[in-house]
Amino acid sequence: MLVRSIVPSDEDAYRAILEDTSAEDRYCRFFHLVDHFDPDEAQRFVETRPDMIGVIAFDGDSPLGAAHAR
Repeated sequence: MLVRSIVPSDEDAYRAILEDTSAEDRYCRFFHLVDHFDPDEAQRFVETRPDMIGVIAFDGDSPLGAAHAR
């Protein structure tokens, strides 16, 4: 498994994580109901920002999960 900083080129992998995560899992991860997400908005979660860090985990080429902290 590889865990590294998120970079803008991870947009497709990040979108795949959200698409493969159940509503219950998204609730547990984000601490509020996330019953819908717009796949076209994945870019904002992989942009480099001075007020947030993000990491993404892969098993080979398969994205497993991501996390952000402010």
